[in-house]
Amino acid sequence: MIYYILDNTAFSSGLNINITAEDSEIEFITTPEIIEEAKKNRNSSQIISVAFLQERIYVQSPTLSSIEFIKEQAKLSGDIGALSDPDISILSLAYDIINFSPNASVILLSDDYSIQNTASFIGITFQPLHQMGIKERIVWEIYCPNCFRRFPPNKLKSICPVCGGKLKRRRKRKGKRKRK
Repeated sequence: MIYYILDNTAFSSGLNINITAEDSEIEFITTPEIIEEAKKNRNSSQIISVAFLQERIYVQSPTLSSIEFIKEQAKLSGDIGALSDPDISILSLAYDIINFSPNASVILLSDDYSIQNTASFIGITFQPLHQMGIKERIVWEIYCPNCFRRFPPNKLKSICPVCGGKLKRRRKRKGKRKRK
C-alpha cells in the first residue's frame, strides 16, 4: 500500500488525485487542519470537494504522542518556530502511518522546506511538487542579527529581549569559529 500524505501545497498546486482512481493500492490522506487551511483558497476548496465526492481522499487526525514526538524532533532540527499546527499535523500523521503500517510506503507531498527538513530529520520520505526540495538536512539555530545572541528554536520571529531585534534563523555552524 502507498500512502500519500497531502500538505496544502498539493491542493493549491492542483494535484489531480483522480489519476490513480483505479489503483486500490494508493490512498491520499490529510488532516483536518490541512483541510481547514486549504478551504481558504477557492481552487483548493474545489479540488477538496471533488475529492470528497469521489471518495479519493481520507481525513485523519494524528495521535497526541506523535504530535509531541514531532515537536521534539522539530526543536532538535531548529524548525519548530517555522512549522504551523497544520504542518505539525501532517508530519505527525505520516509518522503514525509509518508506525502502524511498517510495510506500507508513506510519501509526504509538500513544497514547504521546514516540513521537508523535519521529515528528513525523522526519516519520513517526502516529495516536493513544484519546488526543487531540500538537498540536505539542516540543523538551524535562532539568533538575533543585531547582538548575535542565540535563542531556543521556538523563539523564531520573536523580539530579542536584549536589543529589540527580530530573531531569525541560520544554519548551525559545525564546530566553533575562532575569533581573530
